[in-house]
Amino acid sequence: VKSDGYSKYVCDKCGKTAYVAAGDTEAREWFTMRRYSAGKATRIADDVTPDIYELCSQCNASFMAFMQKDDASFEAWLKEAEQ
Repeated sequence: VKSDGYSKYVCDKCGKTAYVAAGDTEAREWFTMRRYSAGKATRIADDVTPDIYELCSQCNASFMAFMQKDDASFEAWLKEAEQ
């Protein structure tokens, strides 16, 4: 949401809210995350819209740690021999 040179950021995980002036370096503390939900789509393709979330820096750090575990699980799955 932009109003009078300010953007409103709301973290979709913790609810933290910030109003950041245009050009303020605080905007770098906010992250837009896109995620494809396996439960909502039968495939990932250009015409499938991802879920979009806004995260504050603390929740983004938590998300990245979570995703590193997920990445490791995916790599292990990818390397499994088909049965």
